[in-house]
Amino acid sequence: MDLGPSFRKFRAVSFTCIAVVALAWTALTCVVLYMHWGDADRTQSSLIVVLLCVNVVTVILIPALILVEFRVWLDAARMAFLLLAHFCAAVGFTLWATKYQCPTTDDGICSLMNIYVLLASWVNPLLILTYSTCLAVGARRRYNVSFPSPSTEEKYDIEQPLPTPTTAGLPIMEVPRSQRGSLASTVHKHMSARMSRQPWLTALPPLSAPPLPLAEPGMESPSSKDDASSSKRKSTRSSARLSKPLPSKFF
Repeated sequence: MDLGPSFRKFRAVSFTCIAVVALAWTALTCVVLYMHWGDADRTQSSLIVVLLCVNVVTVILIPALILVEFRVWLDAARMAFLLLAHFCAAVGFTLWATKYQCPTTDDGICSLMNIYVLLASWVNPLLILTYSTCLAVGARRRYNVSFPSPSTEEKYDIEQPLPTPTTAGLPIMEVPRSQRGSLASTVHKHMSARMSRQPWLTALPPLSAPPLPLAEPGMESPSSKDDASSSKRKSTRSSARLSKPLPSKFF
């Protein structure tokens, strides 16, 4: 199902923004891991690694989605997977960050980095959710245009006047309801009068030819006898003309 060129442009812009944010978030996460790997506890390190893996998968998957053929249900399934992964990681990091206490030595830097990671973890879920909502709305509109519901279809009203058949290019003439009964009775009377004047139109006797006599073996048909007698008469006439002597003036 094609949703039009405007949606394709919106899709390309959305995927580009998601990929750029995921790439920036990956770089930020790598910096956080490098600076606080020794000071961070096991839970914080595990959450940051999970967030890093989710964003790396997003950076790889989004360009592949731009290149492959667009299908609504496949795109919806991929977006649902990415949204679930980002949402779970962001919720887990948010719940952990509210209870985490930074060390007293670098309290300011630790709190600032945690705020940055917390804000960045919710950017991509919001972008993916926005694109998924627009995808659902566009697919719903396209489905309604392709397969209209019975409520939106134009229903036939038996009370409306029926258009009479006409030739192309001429306006369609409508017969009022008050004249339909009189018109039908007039046509019926005209056809009945015509049938009474010309009864051969209603029923014609079947045309049948007399059966031909079957010739028995050894018997000649009358037609063959007539042909033989006519050929004999022609031969006698020609022989009589040939046997007649020439006039005396030719000698």
